[in-house]
Amino acid sequence: MKTLLLDHANHYIHLPLSILFERVTNFNEVFPFITPNMISASHVIIALFGMKLLWSHHISVRQLGFILFEVRNFLDELDGTIARSRTHHSISYVDVGSTGFFVDGACDTIGSAALYIGAFVYLYNHSLTSAISPKSQLSSIIPLTQKPPVSKDSLEWSQSFQNIFSISNGSMQSKKKVIIVICCSAMQMILASLFWNQAMDGYHSILETDTSTPQERELQVEVLKSTTMWIIIMLWRVCNPHALLEMVLVSIFIDKLWSFLRWTQYYGFVIILILSAVTHAHMHYAKTLISSSGYSGNL
Repeated sequence: MKTLLLDHANHYIHLPLSILFERVTNFNEVFPFITPNMISASHVIIALFGMKLLWSHHISVRQLGFILFEVRNFLDELDGTIARSRTHHSISYVDVGSTGFFVDGACDTIGSAALYIGAFVYLYNHSLTSAISPKSQLSSIIPLTQKPPVSKDSLEWSQSFQNIFSISNGSMQSKKKVIIVICCSAMQMILASLFWNQAMDGYHSILETDTSTPQERELQVEVLKSTTMWIIIMLWRVCNPHALLEMVLVSIFIDKLWSFLRWTQYYGFVIILILSAVTHAHMHYAKTLISSSGYSGNL
């Protein structure tokens, strides 16, 4: 189920490239001393370098950070590919409970945190810049609250006094916006990770376990081929945590990070929660159907 629920970038790019790389280089024989856990540790280091690049003022430097995080994503797939190859398992095998499983999870968490820290520092620094120079180009990233127009005489009389407090108030408003938006996006990532893993575990126990009767096996196949099942699969492909991270990276590359995070600030919660509710309802239906003795031809 994990292979079916993978996001498009991992399913069509990183995973095939990692398999091709392992076969072309004959990695297990040429580099037997390099363990999957070493590869996991290496992509943490790359993520930390990428984090530093993401908060640069220059778009070209941030795009270089995007490339480093894509390399990190490739290495994240490669460590699993090498581990499965050395144990002669299929690409869909997940060794839950092993040391490598927990190491990979910890490294993924650090890499995701590095991405969000880089994004936060970039937006936080630009919120200060836009507050100090509201007419600069940077102010379009995080706009400040507009102030009502004042007369020329009033402006000349209180210009110094207003400048002191306008910078402070504008900076405070922008910083609060950044903190709220980043926290919302990070919370969406946590929820998506939790519900996505529940979906994988649930469908694995329902559809990939041995059955006691041929009828139950036929029902497993029918559920897997159903339209509802594939709609849920396609939605999870664009809503799982890997897909959300990829969207954040792409928004950084095209210099639309703030716009993307603001748009998904609330809509993201609605989409994830509705998808999770539909997934749990479908899993309950499929489990009840397969465990029952009757046969249904309509799903």
